[in-house]
Amino acid sequence: FDAIVFCNLLTKRIMDIEDCVYYTDSSCKRVYTGEDAKRGIKPAFNKKKKGYRLPTEAEWEFAARGGIVQNESWFYPFSGTRSADNHLVYDSRQHVFTDSNLDNYGWYKGNSNGVTHEVGKKLPNRLGLYDMSGGIWEWLFDWYDATVYEENVTNPSGAREGTDRVLRGGSWADEAYESCVTRRFHNAHPYIPHYFFGFRYCRSL
Repeated sequence: FDAIVFCNLLTKRIMDIEDCVYYTDSSCKRVYTGEDAKRGIKPAFNKKKKGYRLPTEAEWEFAARGGIVQNESWFYPFSGTRSADNHLVYDSRQHVFTDSNLDNYGWYKGNSNGVTHEVGKKLPNRLGLYDMSGGIWEWLFDWYDATVYEENVTNPSGAREGTDRVLRGGSWADEAYESCVTRRFHNAHPYIPHYFFGFRYCRSL
């Protein structure tokens, strides 16, 4: 919810209040604010608006995979790279999964030294986006839906209601496999922050 407030504030600062995406009600009459977030009000999303917002889960994965379905990189397990020798290596000494290729593209448990790192210090993926594998788990707007991939839907947007929002990307505190572009994390209520949760904002053109 705080990330959503940020998106509205950024929209008002750079664009106009009329461009805000998030509102307190489905009729989209009142822009969502920090007070609404403190009260745990679920925001309504106006898809017609062009302001800053959180990506949908489908948008996030499309971007993480590099955006070109026909390209080989679309099938890489990590954003920007395949795993070393096409498999993850288990380090029996440290009891973690490691991956030498991911070292060049993202921060995870095997290379982060247990702390967050400045954005853009690793290599970008094909779209020029940094840290989409590893770094921090990124809040998305979709409610978690366990069956979303079972439906033949183009550009799905998750469930209409729920208790948990989706997070994607893995983090510096997790093993390498959590940074896979297909990995979904949802055990997180949208009003609870965490030291390895963050967000990436976008906007419709």
